Amino acid sequence: MQSPSLVQAITQAAQVTSTPSALVRRALKVMQPYLGTRLINWCTLNPWTLQPNTIYFPINLNALPFFKPARRITDSLRRFDADKDRPFSLHWMIRNSHVAATLHNVYNGDLEKSGRLSRPELTLLGIKDELRLLLQHNQQTWGVISAIHRKRHFTQSEVKMMRTIGPLLGDATRASFVHTLTTASPSEDTAPGVLMMDRKWCISESSREADRLLGDETTRGMPMWLDQLRPSQEVAAPPSLVVLTSNGPVTAHSSNLNGKPLVFVERSKPMIIAELLMRTYGLSLRERQVVAAVFRGWPTRKIAFELDIADWTVQDHLKSVFSKVGVKSRLELTSHLLFSHSIDSPHTMSAAGTSG
Repeated sequence: MQSPSLVQAITQAAQVTSTPSALVRRALKVMQPYLGTRLINWCTLNPWTLQPNTIYFPINLNALPFFKPARRITDSLRRFDADKDRPFSLHWMIRNSHVAATLHNVYNGDLEKSGRLSRPELTLLGIKDELRLLLQHNQQTWGVISAIHRKRHFTQSEVKMMRTIGPLLGDATRASFVHTLTTASPSEDTAPGVLMMDRKWCISESSREADRLLGDETTRGMPMWLDQLRPSQEVAAPPSLVVLTSNGPVTAHSSNLNGKPLVFVERSKPMIIAELLMRTYGLSLRERQVVAAVFRGWPTRKIAFELDIADWTVQDHLKSVFSKVGVKSRLELTSHLLFSHSIDSPHTMSAAGTSG
């Protein structure tokens, strides 16, 4: 495949507004023949904490005969990223502005020295090289793509081309989360769900409500955010966790029933979604404070007084907010951030019980 064709195909895939998982399927389908490998995964990240959300694969994980080894390898790669100063780690790439890099080049061909994969895992897959691509938008990292080659090293032309499509996919990933946040079903629409975890903190069973809330998070992806809820002696699990999933934002917390670990998931409340939307649109802390005041119905003078800023500064902040969100008034801003995800679309409303 010629390079211009890849850029054109990625551009077309990125222009379609959809959920993160749908974007992943389209983009990876295009990238596989160009890179000459099917061993590609796409990990979405929380851009504010850089914690992994979900690792997506181009095929249904339930169809993989080596699912458990794949999970073990994924856990190994995640532990590698925990060392923020290690070359080729996620934080190292971001700090050194390496949008794309290969393991072979960073470690001069010595994959074992990198500690990226253990010897059994290298032997199992016969790995020759790995390429990582950061998906960034406005200096925030929304995801990372990892491709593994079993036959050869990645070429410099392939790395250069990945650097070219990285910003396209970074913008598309952010847009996919905006789409998911603004089209999520109302919080009352779905009852809370339950995930039953095994000793290794993998999902052993899930309720129908959990499957509905998480969508294809557990079939085409590994929900890595679950690891943040895993109890340990060293670090206390957070009381709750808000996660951006392909099926909408969910709030999760871990519990225990008769010695069996459980994770409860529920649709996040409108104010939580509004906060996520503001962050996703790139609003600064002060801009978010002004928007919160707008939600309360405060006029410009009261906002200025409460935040100890000038009236014209409030107006400047609002102009910036309107530009980032794509609205023209306070009413439209409130409607978009608070109600776009809280009211059923006219196309999805049931006709039962209605009359002309």
